[in-house]
Amino acid sequence: MLPLALKCVSGVRWLAAAHSLRVVGLSSVIDRSRVAPLAALTFALIVACAPTSSAPPTQAAAPTQASTAAVATPRSGPRTNITVINTAPTGAFGAFWTAIEAGYFADEGLDVEITKIASSSRAIAAMLAGEAQFSPLDGQTVIEADSKGADIRLFLSLTNHLVFSVMASDDVPNPQALKGKKLGITRAGSSTDTAARQALQIFKLQPDTDVALIPLDSAPNILLGMAAHQVDAGVLSPPTISRARNQGFHELINLARDGPEFPSVAFGSTRDYAAAHPDVMLSFARAYSRGVARFKMDRDLSVKAYQKYLEIDDQSILQDTWDEFREQLSMPPVVTPAGLQNAIAAAADSVPEVRGSMPDKYVDGTWVQQLERAGFFKNLP
Repeated sequence: MLPLALKCVSGVRWLAAAHSLRVVGLSSVIDRSRVAPLAALTFALIVACAPTSSAPPTQAAAPTQASTAAVATPRSGPRTNITVINTAPTGAFGAFWTAIEAGYFADEGLDVEITKIASSSRAIAAMLAGEAQFSPLDGQTVIEADSKGADIRLFLSLTNHLVFSVMASDDVPNPQALKGKKLGITRAGSSTDTAARQALQIFKLQPDTDVALIPLDSAPNILLGMAAHQVDAGVLSPPTISRARNQGFHELINLARDGPEFPSVAFGSTRDYAAAHPDVMLSFARAYSRGVARFKMDRDLSVKAYQKYLEIDDQSILQDTWDEFREQLSMPPVVTPAGLQNAIAAAADSVPEVRGSMPDKYVDGTWVQQLERAGFFKNLP
């Protein structure tokens, strides 16, 4: 039985046999006014009902000479099906998509199914229910979820900066002009919400008091809301930033350049799954890391991957997106302690009990560390 978070499944499925990839779309048939409480209820129920391990999970032991060889070589044996959640159409997934298109996950014996779930809370619920194994998450979301018992760990960084810009109309010529205005985000608790609050802190403006944060569900909807004057500005990421510029909106701040270090997007999994499947975790880390290296050096393949998965044909937008993320994707894909400390501070505003917690409570760096010790990253092209 699928969890509530995954019940709304459309009939659209796409299978690319060459790379063992299936994309499953989730239809948005739930009443928008009920999405947030429904997701919260689903998350709470699954955390409460999730089975616990009979023994506490342990981290993988330091590699011996034999295990070091295994780090450097794709594993053999039976193929493994994994489900990876896609929470939003963003260029941050460029290296992941490039790794799929280059066959790196297939090399590792991993058959990847991508499931679209447009909510981090529902994505976490799906992983806790065992319906998915991996999801991109931001650090603040993981900290808040773990405070409720989720036991999620980040293990691969996509980017350690908030790759978002606040885009505005001519009615908002500078940051201070945002006071008394409306700022579009996707939803409360999302990465755009985090980015909005970080930007307002830099502007010395208070969210909800000085500036109203308006949830519009998706980045395309934020841009539509800006064009229709429903909001005065919006928090956007590539490729939507390029579309906003093409429509005459201007940038108030580029958080990737001018904002704090922050674990904006990182792959996460449950601690139980990681402990039970160390070979899959290592294979995923190796395939993704190869994808980052290929993404940064092979523009043509990366842009084609963007075109396929973002479903955009405008080459100028695709090139702009690649240019931005070529600089921002982390390599090696380490979730930095400094960035996570900033996420803890941000989460503490709404969850005071996490104040003072250590970054390593939310990160499992085992797999990247094993690859580093084996010299894997030094040998990448």
